[in-house]
Amino acid sequence: MQQRTSDTIRFMRLPLAIAIVFQHSHGFISSARPADADALLSWQMLDWMRGIFSWVLNGATIPAFALIAGYLFFQQWQRDKSGLILWDWRTYGRKIYHRLFSLIVPYMIWNLLAAWYMNADWNWDIFWGINSWGHGNTNIFGQTLLPTYAPLNAPLWFMRDLFILCLAAPLLYPLIRFGRWYTLGAIILIYALQFPAWTPSLALMPWFVIGAWLAIFGKDLSTIALQLWKPWLWIGILLSPVLLPLDGIWFGIVKPIMMFLLCLFYFWSATKIVERKAWKTPEILSRASVPVYAGHMGLGVLNNAAEWVAAWIPDTSSAWLLACRYFLAPTLCVAIIVVIFTLLYPSLLATILSGSKPTWKQKKG
Repeated sequence: MQQRTSDTIRFMRLPLAIAIVFQHSHGFISSARPADADALLSWQMLDWMRGIFSWVLNGATIPAFALIAGYLFFQQWQRDKSGLILWDWRTYGRKIYHRLFSLIVPYMIWNLLAAWYMNADWNWDIFWGINSWGHGNTNIFGQTLLPTYAPLNAPLWFMRDLFILCLAAPLLYPLIRFGRWYTLGAIILIYALQFPAWTPSLALMPWFVIGAWLAIFGKDLSTIALQLWKPWLWIGILLSPVLLPLDGIWFGIVKPIMMFLLCLFYFWSATKIVERKAWKTPEILSRASVPVYAGHMGLGVLNNAAEWVAAWIPDTSSAWLLACRYFLAPTLCVAIIVVIFTLLYPSLLATILSGSKPTWKQKKG
């Protein structure tokens, strides 16, 4: 992996986690009363703004994380003379061992913290099925997409399912290695069809496979992003607020294209920033991405921030005040978590909560 790509991934982690906070803040801030005279500005514009920032522009954050995960899993393997990765069970075991610290350990601890905060009864369901939510969309066949089940700390379904995909690497590797473009096309088709129904793992798998495909065949992620991004693709970004809400057959056709376009935009813009800035992203900010991702809902930080903002800025029909309420709550949430994590860093607790493997000195201490 080129140093530029390593720096790009390191830079992207916290912004992507912040984007997920914005996704979950949608609807938390009360809107103006529709009966107000300027309801067109204060109500409809706020809903439009929240839709743009919470769902459209940030809608591909999980795919981007999954793509990065697949790309990193197949780094530091032995390669043949043509540059293709050679499967090695020892390397696979080492990768899974590290994923225990980066995925499973924080997954378990953050769920236990959420259970403690919410006074939930001890039950294995806190790691699997207490909270559920459904999508009102239908797939290309017109079937309603089924509800999905999440841990108590709802965002953590991503970490759980990502570990499952890492475990499945012995099956994915030969499919990618020998299937080549056919495998890539098939996995994209599965995602486009959304068949038989929506599940978290099915949502992650295509993007994980794309990242793994690039790594297995020795493609550099940042270079690919720079090569694929073209000026006319800005048209797709501008049209995304109109295209993403489509349902049925259009959902299956348009959504994969828009998700890929947004992912490409994330990696392209992050690479451009990394190339131009004179400093490297501090390790503490990169590691803070996991606490921001896991802590904003599980420990109620986002909910409390929204309540505080609502108390500071009373209900109003002013569009700009409503915009302040919308942006201030998730921003305050992120600031609180980052400050607390900074105070704890680099303690053993902060290391574990950030999904990093403890060092020998930390274990000894």
